[in-house]
Amino acid sequence: MAESTIFIWCWPATAATVLGKCLSNVDEVEYWHDPYWNCYNIEQLGDLKMETLSPELQKYFTKIREAAVPTDGKKFFEGSESLPSETFKYPIIKEKLEEGLTGRKFRIIKDVSRSMINHEEFLAEVPARHVFLIRHPYRVFYSMTRTVREMCQRIGFGEVDFDMFRGLPSFHEYVDKDHCHTLWKHLQETQNVTPLIIETEDLVNHPDKILPELFRYSGIPFQEKYLKWSESRDVLKKWKTSERSMVANWGLKTFERAFTSSSFVPHSNPLPKKEDLPSVYSEHIHILVKSYEEMHNQRFQPS
Repeated sequence: MAESTIFIWCWPATAATVLGKCLSNVDEVEYWHDPYWNCYNIEQLGDLKMETLSPELQKYFTKIREAAVPTDGKKFFEGSESLPSETFKYPIIKEKLEEGLTGRKFRIIKDVSRSMINHEEFLAEVPARHVFLIRHPYRVFYSMTRTVREMCQRIGFGEVDFDMFRGLPSFHEYVDKDHCHTLWKHLQETQNVTPLIIETEDLVNHPDKILPELFRYSGIPFQEKYLKWSESRDVLKKWKTSERSMVANWGLKTFERAFTSSSFVPHSNPLPKKEDLPSVYSEHIHILVKSYEEMHNQRFQPS
């Protein structure tokens, strides 16, 4: 059994990955990056039948697969602590996260909350603290839209019509429910826990106030040096995660800013408007906003 286990649940986001890089530089921490999310994605891709997709979606996934196997990325992660794809099955990850720690005191798992919905029985049965990194849905989908557009240009797909994603079998599962909220409620109802809620904008704009609270809640001694870290990618080799996924992210460059980060970067970007979002997302987003607001009202507020 791990001496101290901390789960950090979130949407897929650059800021969450920056937090992961920050925490993987902390003394005596074993850092796991999206283990359940990798299980979920492998399940989804395994069930995906390309011949049933529209020509545009077939082209989209073909371009992604071509870009996701960069030679330099494969070479970089050779000999790293990354794990092979066959590890990422829900029962196997559950067992691994229930194993004791060797040489370290803390196990931090940053993961995507969507991966646990309808898979709650595979949550590691260890004493654990839970943190939720939330973000306004307008910001979530605005950032996601920008990231996908930029990626599609890099990999040679061209301009993207987001309506094509309606053809994915998992589309409605992803946009019709706030998975952070669902998991937050589940943990409160089934376990004797009071999760810490952190607003992403608070984290990136006030890390000097948010990180000490995160560390206090997690039982990890905080030091000022944790506010900055090396921009080198070398620490990525220590992450317990899917080697295949890390190589793919290397090639697609979707988390390039996070992988080369050395601190949190404050911003004053205004909240996007609903009309700034593709209709494929905006027509569902009112459901997510309501759930987000409930969590936002219970977040840790820096003084």
